[in-house]
Amino acid sequence: LTLRYREDTPILQNIMAIGLSHILSVSGLHLGLIFSFIFFIFSLTGMKIKARSYLSALVIFLYCLVVGFTPSLIRATIMIYVLIYKRLYRPSLETKDALLIAALVSLFINPYYIYSIGFLLSYACMFGIVFIYSRFARNVKYEKTLAYYFKTALLLNISIQIATLPIVIYYFNKVNILTVFINILLVPIFSLYLILSVCLLLFSKIKFLAFGLAFAINNMSKFLDTITEFFNKSYLIAIFESPDKIIIVIYYLILLGIIFYDKLRLVKLDYKTLFIMALILSIPNPMNFKNQDRVEFLDVGQGDAALISIGEKNIMIDSGGNPRNHGAVGKNIIEPYLIKTGRRKIDYAFISHYDYDHAGGFTELSDDIKIKHVIVNHKYEADDDHGDFKDKLEKLNPREVKGDASFNFGKDYSINFIGGNQDLINENDRSIVAVFRK
Repeated sequence: LTLRYREDTPILQNIMAIGLSHILSVSGLHLGLIFSFIFFIFSLTGMKIKARSYLSALVIFLYCLVVGFTPSLIRATIMIYVLIYKRLYRPSLETKDALLIAALVSLFINPYYIYSIGFLLSYACMFGIVFIYSRFARNVKYEKTLAYYFKTALLLNISIQIATLPIVIYYFNKVNILTVFINILLVPIFSLYLILSVCLLLFSKIKFLAFGLAFAINNMSKFLDTITEFFNKSYLIAIFESPDKIIIVIYYLILLGIIFYDKLRLVKLDYKTLFIMALILSIPNPMNFKNQDRVEFLDVGQGDAALISIGEKNIMIDSGGNPRNHGAVGKNIIEPYLIKTGRRKIDYAFISHYDYDHAGGFTELSDDIKIKHVIVNHKYEADDDHGDFKDKLEKLNPREVKGDASFNFGKDYSINFIGGNQDLINENDRSIVAVFRK
């Protein structure tokens, strides 16, 4: 959380599942908190505002050197520097100016940041705060009440969700329906957690302070683990396939039209040009046809994974699998790809043989992917060298098929087994040999 070191996978998965992945990516929220905290510490010394600003700017630059200059950190750093300049020398500068300057400088440093998920989410978040939230805030009267702060936090989170939703769905395909409320509940706790962590780094040599801070941080960590696990429930998570990019473009064009409606009324539009552009964009791309029959070979490293799509049916021959890193293939490659392309089921899963690099991926899939039929040509008889691999295989209810079996898919396609000698000992020698015909 403090130094971008990620090792505890279950905690990371829980946090990502409930829509709080931005908490673990050191970005504007982190840098803003650290800058404010350091600025406050320097203010206690009686320094003048210029000295405090320059020293705080230096500290966050050094912090970024330690954790690495990611696109979101570059954006946050530049914006903080521009806002410092605004406060000291140019009050007329606005936050949207700082955002634009940060974007231009970031893309000048590396134009390929435009493809970075961190870059896209970081600027989408700020777009939501600067443009959407500012619209909502006009209708909220300032009061020093708890209801006011809750309303403000709610509108802020809704603004961010509106701005980032298409990007989140495109890349992650999952949205927790309570994300807005979870953010309101947990972001303040995470913020305090981060500040205490920084304090622990600063005062680690003072034993009584270090022990007190560590005790508080550990208990906060346990509490956060409990809360994130509680909200990580399948019935709270909506799953979507990745939308076409043109849909995302249209979404943001409509959003911009709503935000800047007052200004657009003063602009004369060339409706003929708009009609022609809309007509061109509406032409379907033949490569995107959902029901196009096709065969795809997934890159699973060692092993095989062939995905055959015939109309609405999905047939998969082998699934890959890394015996040294369970979940690396099924959970991180096959399942995301199936969900991203709108395929939530495998109608027929053929396991050529039981080596983990051919069958392991099937056992790693979550309940989000349903496997209807698993086809094998012999039982799994080897010792279980991969933990609970055998138990997971049995839960798939494999159907054993002997000899020259045939499977028909519609009128045009079939998979025909070529019978072999199943009395062989070597697992590879007992593999299914089959022909896919049209």
